Amino acid sequence: MSRLAPVLKLNTVNRFAGAGMVVTVVTVSGMLSLLAGLVLHVVLDAPAGAVAEGLRHNQVLLWWPGIALLVHAAQVVGTSTPLALALGATRRSMWWGSVLVFVLLALLAAAVLTVFLLLERATGGWFLGLPAFDTAIFAGGSPARAALVAFLLYLGAQLVGAVFATVYVRGGPVALTLSIIGTVVTTLAVLVWVAASAPGSAAALGTGAAGFPEGLVLLLAAAALVLLALLGWGLYRRISVR
Repeated sequence: MSRLAPVLKLNTVNRFAGAGMVVTVVTVSGMLSLLAGLVLHVVLDAPAGAVAEGLRHNQVLLWWPGIALLVHAAQVVGTSTPLALALGATRRSMWWGSVLVFVLLALLAAAVLTVFLLLERATGGWFLGLPAFDTAIFAGGSPARAALVAFLLYLGAQLVGAVFATVYVRGGPVALTLSIIGTVVTTLAVLVWVAASAPGSAAALGTGAAGFPEGLVLLLAAAALVLLALLGWGLYRRISVR
């Protein structure tokens, strides 16, 4: 742990680029969803039930914080690596120290989302019956489930960003482009397989994707994150700074 401490300090010295960014992007994403609901319901006079149903399937809390965290993780690997190695950090401590930062930021993002979720439920949808944080992809159950799903998704976004950044540092823009194409094609193939396995049930978040038990889906997601971290380390351990 002592070897990871300098890397942890290096990657958290700019608080706004880390913790501050996480709190801001999760908060703003939810508030913008609530603002959209207010405009639809109050200004455009749309039925409250229809607006609430639309907000419940809104995925802004997945994409905006996810993309922000992905970009941040890529910057951590891409910009901190030369400095850390020049200061004497090993590749092992740099990679796993960065993964520790990603875990802490994912925990923070999940905690912020869960706090807002609890406040939203306590106030009956901000006294308006409008769910900005109580969305199907995170909630649909207990706050503990929402925290776990948010943590897995936000950590996954960061690990993906870190792996792509490692590919870029090692192989340049051509390797990065090919890796992105390969990832997109693989993801689409998996989505097609899921849709073909159980048409119409892939979005049934309460029972897990494509009819699989949700516990199994979450376990597989956690295993995928472990493999992603190990893949990143396998690429990063032979990285060279030019």
